[in-house]
Amino acid sequence: MKYQTISKFVILLLCIPAVAWCFFQGWNSRSARNIQPDARQEIVSSGRLHAVIVPGSISGVYQGDGGNLNFKVQGAPASSAEMWMADAPEQKVISTVSGPKSGSITFQGRTVDGFGSTTREEQQVLEDLSELSLGRSIPLLSLELGCLLSPQQTAQHQASLVLPWQILLKYVPTFPRPETSAKNVECPYFDEQIRNSSTEPPPVPSLILGNETAFPGIFGFAPFDAVGEVR
Repeated sequence: MKYQTISKFVILLLCIPAVAWCFFQGWNSRSARNIQPDARQEIVSSGRLHAVIVPGSISGVYQGDGGNLNFKVQGAPASSAEMWMADAPEQKVISTVSGPKSGSITFQGRTVDGFGSTTREEQQVLEDLSELSLGRSIPLLSLELGCLLSPQQTAQHQASLVLPWQILLKYVPTFPRPETSAKNVECPYFDEQIRNSSTEPPPVPSLILGNETAFPGIFGFAPFDAVGEVR
């Protein structure tokens, strides 16, 4: 599979409007979606993911093979996400997206954005993260949420959760490719997954990823460029 360049993907994300919500009506019949009587709290869940959405925030846990990944994201217009493993709360990734082309992540006290090349210290921090269960679990969280959440009200929150994955893909050559990570979730993104899916029709993910766009993203947000890309 030919890997699509980040530069082309930036243009795609910023040009397609987020009104793609109309395609999501009736999607994801396999998940439980329960609206509380006051309509202020929504619970979304799958086999491994449990998330609670209230106005302005999303929080929950992804139960992966490497342990439980806790997450919370809040704020508007700038959104900030925190992700940490339940058995290692001192190792936390903080991801902030303040606009369509503005965002960064912080890990081990060092902040890295998706623009330009990395310094030696930034590269080491990203490589350290990529080798932890925390780093390997972040893509799986994004993949599962991509099938459970709509982009209508949560796009910037989702962008904050996806950004660490995008930065790891851009700068760490040994990090698993998206099609490899996607094999570990139920939601079908690539042709083989769609053919083998028991969901009819398969859900339309709010996370942009597939055979024609093999780099994860959220409509309207591209807080990175192609300079320094290692793939």
